[in-house]
Amino acid sequence: MHNGNAHLDNTLGALKESRGEYLSRGGLAEILVVDDSSADSSVETARRYADKVVELKGPAVGPAIARNRGAEATKAEILVFVDADVLVKPDTLTKIGEFFKGHTDYDAVFGSYDDKPGDPGLVSQYKNLFHHYVHQTSQQESSSFWAGCGAVKAEAFRSVGGFPEKYPKPAIEDIELGYTLISRGYRSYLLKDLQVKHLKKWTLFNLIKTDIFMRGIPWTRLLLSTRSFTQDLNLQTHNRISVVLVYLMALSAIGSFKWPWLLASIVPLGGFFIFLNFGLYLFFAEKKGYGFVLSVIPLHVLYYFYNGISFIIGLLLHIGAQRKNQR
Repeated sequence: MHNGNAHLDNTLGALKESRGEYLSRGGLAEILVVDDSSADSSVETARRYADKVVELKGPAVGPAIARNRGAEATKAEILVFVDADVLVKPDTLTKIGEFFKGHTDYDAVFGSYDDKPGDPGLVSQYKNLFHHYVHQTSQQESSSFWAGCGAVKAEAFRSVGGFPEKYPKPAIEDIELGYTLISRGYRSYLLKDLQVKHLKKWTLFNLIKTDIFMRGIPWTRLLLSTRSFTQDLNLQTHNRISVVLVYLMALSAIGSFKWPWLLASIVPLGGFFIFLNFGLYLFFAEKKGYGFVLSVIPLHVLYYFYNGISFIIGLLLHIGAQRKNQR
């Protein structure tokens, strides 16, 4: 956590309740909180719930390093990572424990946000429901990992060096950990029944900033450097085609100023775009109604538009880094 006191009573209270159920079933678990140089009263709140609080001093170092320092402070055989703005369910730890007992050939497991986001705002509802849908419709044999609520066998975690510490802010450190685990022969599983509630309030500015600079660009560079172009999570074929369609529609709209007939191409392109994403829109309609669908389609189009920007920037940075290494 870093200045996470706004939600900490709720998140740690829920975690303590989940730990209580796990203990009642004969399990063993400790709650460990890592404070990444908070300036608020997070540490005082954490001490009321946690078995151990690890305090990092100096400038904030980011969640990758903070989680690694936490992993170093425990001898547990399974490391369960939970974000400070996430509410686990009473049976969360029990499900994780039962998974590893019944799936001894897997080394990591993660879940998803539930379909009832904590913040009522339009952007927050869209972002979290989109995340839920992507995880719930992805393959269970995963090439990735998610630290919002995910667990790794400590032996596997330590053998790959933990989370990559090159990320000083929240980024794709959990995704890269997943890729590294898979490349070393370990296995990761997406347990769709492992769902938690996200309390974060998203604004449009923070959404775009996070998706481009904290996820899109570094994820593109990771994909290009590892050549791991999998059909997993947000990297499925229909996602890639949707990016192309959005740019074709944008080019048609711009070109129509000189060639008005190009406007006619936007209709079939838009129709194909909706067709590719129809399952998501139907899910949105079931959860929030058709008015919500109409409200978030522009956000979804924008999402694919800046995904294209992220890919181009990431590609250029990757090429530049390769040329620099060749000198």
